[in-house]
Amino acid sequence: MNSNEPSTIDFTAENGQPERPLLALAAETESIDLTEVLTKDLTSSGSFYVAGLQETFFGKLLEALPVSALLIDKSFRIRFANQSWVRFSGDFQKLEERSFSSLFMNVTSARNINFLLKQVFDDRKPRVTVEKLLIGANQLWARIYLRSLRVAGERLVLCLAEDLTHEKRQLLLMDAIKRAKTEWEQTVDTVPESIALVDSDHRIIRMNRAMADRAGCAIQSAIKEPCYKVVHGREKPPYFCPFSRVVNDREERSVDYFDDNLGAFLKEYISPIKGNHGILRSCVIVIQDVTQHKKLEGELHRYATRDELTNLFNRRQTLTLLEAACQTASRYNRPLSLAICDVDHFKQVNDQHGHSAGDEMLRFFGSTIHKELRGADIAGRYGGDEFLMIFPNTPLEGAAQSLDRIRVRLDETILRNNGGNRITFSAGVAQFVASMTPEAFIHHADEALYEAKRLGRNRVVIKTH
Repeated sequence: MNSNEPSTIDFTAENGQPERPLLALAAETESIDLTEVLTKDLTSSGSFYVAGLQETFFGKLLEALPVSALLIDKSFRIRFANQSWVRFSGDFQKLEERSFSSLFMNVTSARNINFLLKQVFDDRKPRVTVEKLLIGANQLWARIYLRSLRVAGERLVLCLAEDLTHEKRQLLLMDAIKRAKTEWEQTVDTVPESIALVDSDHRIIRMNRAMADRAGCAIQSAIKEPCYKVVHGREKPPYFCPFSRVVNDREERSVDYFDDNLGAFLKEYISPIKGNHGILRSCVIVIQDVTQHKKLEGELHRYATRDELTNLFNRRQTLTLLEAACQTASRYNRPLSLAICDVDHFKQVNDQHGHSAGDEMLRFFGSTIHKELRGADIAGRYGGDEFLMIFPNTPLEGAAQSLDRIRVRLDETILRNNGGNRITFSAGVAQFVASMTPEAFIHHADEALYEAKRLGRNRVVIKTH
């Protein structure tokens, strides 16, 4: 190695881990002998005399240095501290006679600096290290330069301490910011939800991998682009987007919508991030795919409201809808008709051809009713082979015509498992009267059904009184 190049000295702590490398200058430099330069007698009883040094040109030079300076003897005690140490300690003069290692934050740092001092005293080569010091209540990072001197026959080490606290804090802050950014990216990139940070002008500040994958773009290409363009593929915000309202009132909102491009149901949350005085800084957008949830919700609703065999409304839902229809008819004085239908000779079909034939008949009956009724009409399985049909805004004659059309259509159909017989039914129709209860309404229609059966079945009878 070139003798003028710096070299490093590594040493190991008690725990066996290597400490930070310490810079050593490789030049074979003896101690700087200041005996001939100083103009005062610097010895007292054969030892170095600090008060005399302060009166010399060299002493005054040390005092004038903007860098904190110390002189340290072979016992590693501080013999002199210049006035620049006042920035760290008002009682800087009390540093004199203290052990130099006592200024350091922990045992490891103290051991390191003692090792380094010993090296400087032994081989007289300059050394540089960066350590954390504790002086009074002040903590500081310092780059420490050590250089051997010979003053009035005594070997000393000149220590210059360059304050790196501000720079170190900046580095630590930048490192913390970098770690926080990395942790944020690692965290949000692991969640399945699409997440984006957006400014008040709809422009994307940051987004996670799930959002980029959903939008079909690279993360960097989406930065500063409008969120509605990246997220929804539109040139302006969609009609359902509540973003503008969040920007105006700074209140969290959510919206459900169906995405045509993805063929999926999505739930979008928009949460404001506020700065000082409630000023909006940005918004967090979180998008969840709720397609499976919607399907499950639909299935649960269907199970709760539909008859499994016929896919018409079940008894409970039919009665609920009938009560609501009665309230509407009474409130707005609108006509309302109700029919009760009973499949003719259904028990004989079960007895002669089995329950599978009976189930097929009920399924076909329900399918035909669903096809033939208007969208506003309501049909439900009342129980067994009985069905209720509700006709809002419809007088008796209109309801009877609809039922007769269904009766004729069924009468024209022959089911294979029904022994070649046709499906026929009997029906009774009643009209709602103000203040009539749903139970009374059903009773009136049931009376008409009974009359249809008495007259020979396969017919529709109207309750006229």
